[in-house]
Amino acid sequence: MIYHILNTTSTYPARFVDFLVKYRQAFDLDRHFFIFTGTDLSRFSSLSSVRYDVSPHLHPGLFRYFLRSKTGDRFIIHGLQDPRLYLILSCETYARRSVWSIWGGDLYFGLQPQTSFKYKLYEALRKKAIRCLGGIVCVVPGDIALAQKKYGHTGKTFYAAYPTTLVCSSDLPASSKKTLFIQVGNSADDSNRHIEVFRMLSRYASEDIRIYCPLSYGQGWGGKKNEYVKQVVEQGYMLFGKKFYPLLDFMPPEEYATYLASLDVLVFFHDRQQGLGNLFPMLMMAKKVFLKSTTTTYRYLHDLGVVIYDSFEIPSLDFITFASCREEDKQKNKDIISHELAEENLVRQWLQVCNAEL
Repeated sequence: MIYHILNTTSTYPARFVDFLVKYRQAFDLDRHFFIFTGTDLSRFSSLSSVRYDVSPHLHPGLFRYFLRSKTGDRFIIHGLQDPRLYLILSCETYARRSVWSIWGGDLYFGLQPQTSFKYKLYEALRKKAIRCLGGIVCVVPGDIALAQKKYGHTGKTFYAAYPTTLVCSSDLPASSKKTLFIQVGNSADDSNRHIEVFRMLSRYASEDIRIYCPLSYGQGWGGKKNEYVKQVVEQGYMLFGKKFYPLLDFMPPEEYATYLASLDVLVFFHDRQQGLGNLFPMLMMAKKVFLKSTTTTYRYLHDLGVVIYDSFEIPSLDFITFASCREEDKQKNKDIISHELAEENLVRQWLQVCNAEL
């Protein structure tokens, strides 16, 4: 049996389940069982076609599946954020049967300086668990290198991407506008460093621009971090006035895809791999993208041959240089990413993960 452990706070798990159902014969879907660590299943449209259970935060049911597992069973953990898994996987037997699919924040959580007792406890359990995992899956090769360096992982490694949650079609309506539409960041998480980007872009405030900022999901809406969202909105209006457009309400995927198609430039200033769900569609729709050149994502795309721009250089760019991108580079990026995310490639990649001997 192959057990998939997925959260329900993102659109990726729902799209992944749809993907496996679509190719159920190739994946022998009867071998797969899905365990959701959240209770909101409204994004999932294929649940009638799969076997699943719900084991929300702090619910002991998750332990039961590991306790009952046999030597040939496999657990694919789509994002290692649940503290219950830190405890379960500290048992080497269960860790050896498990594969961790890195999402980003679940890896970089351990790379941030923290001093609390809870953090130190989590990290001690995570280090023991990750070191013994049967395998690690990622999109960006540099993330596996970080996991090996930080946690001493010596198990198998796989490279597999998730199906995009958005329709990235050239059939989406093209805009004839003259205004330059710029998106800053991808969520309300403070790792987006929105305000730093605003200050860099403020030199273009007198130009014909709009600054869009997705803030409808992410850690910024949790507890005290809601204050961060307020600060971002306040600074956005202060620097750009009516040219600033905070996106505070969640959009359905179809509507969000149409919104992305209207954009011209994406600016990320994360210190880590993050926001691939925005990044890949933007490249597939031939948009200009800025990333920090120090991130694993930048190096990954550069190695693929994607024409990517360095966010650190924005303060030295005049507006025309910032806004412009050669048409041949746009087409090149579109072709590369479309090939990387082609479903036949994703099927091959995930079959390697599911059928691997650990």
